[in-house]
Amino acid sequence: VVGHVQGIELMDNDVKVIALGEKWFGQAKDINDFVLFYTGYGLGVSVMTNDGLYRGSENYASEFGHTVIDPVNGPECSCGNKGCLQAYASGSALLRDLKHRYETEPSIYDIIKDSENDSEIYEIIKKQAWYIGIGAANIINVFNPSELIFNGYVTSFNDELKKIILDTIDTYCLKSMKPQLKIVFSKLDSEAVNKGAAALSVSNLYNSPSLFFGEDYDL
Repeated sequence: VVGHVQGIELMDNDVKVIALGEKWFGQAKDINDFVLFYTGYGLGVSVMTNDGLYRGSENYASEFGHTVIDPVNGPECSCGNKGCLQAYASGSALLRDLKHRYETEPSIYDIIKDSENDSEIYEIIKKQAWYIGIGAANIINVFNPSELIFNGYVTSFNDELKKIILDTIDTYCLKSMKPQLKIVFSKLDSEAVNKGAAALSVSNLYNSPSLFFGEDYDL
């Protein structure tokens, strides 16, 4: 994702940009400590702390979709490993499991819509909701956030599917993590990345005032 300040292009990982969008304009406006769980063609996680986004040494931190669930019998993941969480709980996993049902590749949202009147598709999505809940519980147990925000196609799940996710989290999340934990579904959805790109520009300007004032500014 690209933002712009004074004609300078600022690039960042899309899931991290979505987290900025939620922080500035969405469910985390008053939260300094949260985890974003994004479901798209892949699966992404961003961790926000008081010091900002946790990036790791090479900006690859929080590739939680590539934590391995079953390295022996699991399906192959796009990263080359077998049994990654992303191979169970992502749009690419849905497309893989349902390729026999479509002549051309559908959008993930079309699959979710079709599931309303198709029991086979719905059962596959229900199973994925369980895996999403497992992944989210593990994230909570590792990072102990005050808030977990779901963004992506999971926000279009019906109440039963969302309940499967929340019940699974409740089952596998450590009890000590629960008292102050808030779990929400994004209201920005796809708008989060656009708003996040704007936030990327402003936050970089704030952290690097020389972009605006010049290298020799003196306040």
